[in-house]
Amino acid sequence: MTAPGVELLTAGELARLGITTDATEPGGVAFAATAAELATALLWLRTANRVTVRLAEFRATSFAELEKYAKRVAWGDVV
Repeated sequence: MTAPGVELLTAGELARLGITTDATEPGGVAFAATAAELATALLWLRTANRVTVRLAEFRATSFAELEKYAKRVAWGDVV
């Protein structure tokens, strides 16, 4: 996440770090990264105030669905 209006600067920082961006959006820049690239981004990005890691994507319309889909995430690989 970035401050609004800083997205292109953040995309430029990522490019200089060798990380390809997918898209810019208001308040952020989307990119796919390896674990090493994520570590690099976390260490060296100066214009981003937060890096959100998407581990999975699904639609849940109830807590039961959320719980069902969240159980499928490989949490042991992350924690």
